[in-house]
Amino acid sequence: MGRIKKWKMLLLMPFAQPNSTVILYQMVSEMKRKLKILVVADEAYEHLIFKNTPFVPIGSVKPNLSDLLDDNGDAFEVLVSNLAEEESVVLEPEMEEALKKWNFEGVDGSVDDMERASAYTVRGVVCSIMDSLNGDDMRTVVRLGHGDPSNFPSFRTCTVAEDAIVDALRSAKYNHYSVKNGILPARRAMAEYLSRDLPYKLSPDDVYLTVGCEQAIDVILMVLSRPAANVLLPRPGFPLYEARAACCSLEVRHYNLLPGQDWEVDLEAVEALSDENTVAIVIINPGNPCGSVYKHQHLEKVTKMARKLRILVIADEVYNHLTFGTTPFVPMGVFGSTVPVITLGSISKRWFVPGWRLGWLVTSDPNGILKKSGVAKNIMGYLYVSANPATFIQLNLSFLEDIDDDMDFCIKLAKEESVIVLPGVALGLKNWIRITFAIEPSILEDGLTKWNFEGNNGYDKINKASKINIRTVLHMLMDNLNQHENRPVVPLGHGDPSVFASFRTCSVAEDAIVDAVRSAKYNCYASHVGILPARRAVAEYLSSDLPYTLSEDDVYLTIGCAQAIHVILTVLANRPSANILLPRPGFPLYESYAASCNLEYRHYDLLPDRGWEVDLEAVEALSDENTVAIVIINPGNPCGSVFTSQHLEKIAETARKLRILVIADEVYDHLTFGSTPFVPMGVFGSIVPVVTLGAISKRWLVPGWRLGWLVTTDPNGILKKSGLVKNIVEYLNITVDPPTFIQGALPQIINKTKDDFFSKTINTLREAADTCYNKIREIPCITCPNKPEGSMFVMVRLNVSLLDGISDDVDFCLKLVKEESVIVLPGIAVGMKNWLRLTFAIEPSLLEDGLGRIKAFCLRHAKKQ
Repeated sequence: MGRIKKWKMLLLMPFAQPNSTVILYQMVSEMKRKLKILVVADEAYEHLIFKNTPFVPIGSVKPNLSDLLDDNGDAFEVLVSNLAEEESVVLEPEMEEALKKWNFEGVDGSVDDMERASAYTVRGVVCSIMDSLNGDDMRTVVRLGHGDPSNFPSFRTCTVAEDAIVDALRSAKYNHYSVKNGILPARRAMAEYLSRDLPYKLSPDDVYLTVGCEQAIDVILMVLSRPAANVLLPRPGFPLYEARAACCSLEVRHYNLLPGQDWEVDLEAVEALSDENTVAIVIINPGNPCGSVYKHQHLEKVTKMARKLRILVIADEVYNHLTFGTTPFVPMGVFGSTVPVITLGSISKRWFVPGWRLGWLVTSDPNGILKKSGVAKNIMGYLYVSANPATFIQLNLSFLEDIDDDMDFCIKLAKEESVIVLPGVALGLKNWIRITFAIEPSILEDGLTKWNFEGNNGYDKINKASKINIRTVLHMLMDNLNQHENRPVVPLGHGDPSVFASFRTCSVAEDAIVDAVRSAKYNCYASHVGILPARRAVAEYLSSDLPYTLSEDDVYLTIGCAQAIHVILTVLANRPSANILLPRPGFPLYESYAASCNLEYRHYDLLPDRGWEVDLEAVEALSDENTVAIVIINPGNPCGSVFTSQHLEKIAETARKLRILVIADEVYDHLTFGSTPFVPMGVFGSIVPVVTLGAISKRWLVPGWRLGWLVTTDPNGILKKSGLVKNIVEYLNITVDPPTFIQGALPQIINKTKDDFFSKTINTLREAADTCYNKIREIPCITCPNKPEGSMFVMVRLNVSLLDGISDDVDFCLKLVKEESVIVLPGIAVGMKNWLRLTFAIEPSLLEDGLGRIKAFCLRHAKKQ
């Protein structure tokens, strides 16, 4: 047992808790003088018992010290730091346990790449200026610092675009997951669209669809990052490049744009900045933030310079064709035969739909240099594991009194006039400001007349991560299909039932999307954590299963559950030498993301003979002081298991003992059809802090809609105190958001979907699971240890000793697909050699046909007795 020094009295005051009771210091001082004892005030106990009392006699509080572990972690540090130098006091075991810290924590922002990157964003600066608005000013806020005109009627998108979204939705052909680089018709359309302005034709294989132009930036910078590499960025420019470069440790060097020469690139400075480690130069044309358009001759000079320096040109053309002066838009790809060009763009600006989040990365490289160099391969590898018209007005502050610089000007302007402009320092130019003119004309004129100034003139990490992927294995199997086979392919290895008529989403969900699109309210960019009504809807939805109520501030919307995984692993990886515990078998995307952010992962076993429960003894043996979290997938992918409440409680108690976070992957929540009901891990949030990951993809059968969430189910606020919540917000500030119109539809989807839709899905899955289990029992070389009770999968053991000419699970699957056109996922893809993962969430007739073909294959390859 530990020992501490005796202290006459210790008061543990509430720390930053809302509505906490105030205790009179006079009473505390008197008790300290008379009693001369140690007093501990348990905040949670106080709040519960004396909520409506204006003050509390401290001596009446008799806390259970073990309860302090979660509620007063900060206060215990006060206890340790304020001990006097008197007699020793023996600590009871529970007190000694309480003094331990959790293994995870937020990182120091002064040295953290994430906070440094987050500080670069326009969004962050605009939010800080918004905080300076005068709440008493009743005038309309004039937003001249934003870059999103889609909120204004003058900049509404065309009905053709809205109709296209509605038609695609109503067809029910596009609710499924997309291939890694985008569906072929969309890539073909994009190749044809861009080829109109080029002297050569692009192929669909040159096009990679992304979540807006922001993700395209993320992809190319991540691919180009290698030890000591640097990239040349324009000043002024778009600060997201700095933010993403900081995240992948890519050095940034700034070249100047010359205002006296129509913001042309300072080519002499570019040559002086470049060295053998320079990999690329970024050219933004038409220009953000300058509003410039480069002439053909200047672009040609830029490409010749890049060729001389042997560097890639990244052409940010998100504003392509938004030109209205005498200089026409010329795409950089025109000079692709001179230098390899990566073109970035999106539909956000020309179609006024930034919230729709559809962009592209295109290799404008007719000589094939990017393919030969391996860059194209790395782009594909990273995609395997992934998710503004403006004018700059020069400001001379010498004409203004009491204004220190551009930031001070913008803050005071917002406060005094409710006009928001972007300070130039956010874009690399101090004492300049950026103004957008893409707002309602009357509002623009109102805002400008209030101003008292005038203008004066990839690498190994990616490759490793991309190999740990179910998609990779499935593509390998698809490549082995017999092209002369006339029977339909039976996809028992996939996890996307939405392509089948039996698993179509409800009309309520489709109608909600149509209503959101037609309203034109959700074409804009969203808040980086998600729009408030959608977060509130998720909080209410999840709270219905919890013993406490979640707040919208506990919810962070993501691009499907995949981005939620990426976010939490990236945040946890900030701690040096950190490791995470993952289940085996499990979902390999966790390994992929952990590898991409250098987070060590250790596997604990799920026990097939005990209903795939967690081997808790192994978990304790694997964990050490650097272990930060354990991942629990329930209902289980790939096992089809559902954990009991008792087992989940044991997991929570083990995690608490080890001082680690629980990441609860509950993307299959409520998809249970056996005797064990679904219990969310958040029920045990008072025992251990829980981060819950989920999405609408599985329960609503719309994985292609890409809307998920990360939720802090942590009633004791440990995640906030540790700094982890702060890091989550910072990381989301520099990542892309889910489509805004789908966020806008979410409250209607969650609140209006009828129970009969969910019941129909559960009944269909139950019947399919029964069919799968019974048919497998007829196959001698395959055994199923447990009948599936949840999700859409089952794990079965393959006995290769009973088969002739079959070496292992991969060999079995390759030969099966070639001979029978049945795709089954080999167990090695999810961590279990000589096992198979089957999905039963397909059309019933196709399921029976596929299982029959597997049986025929096994009988044909059975060893002769």
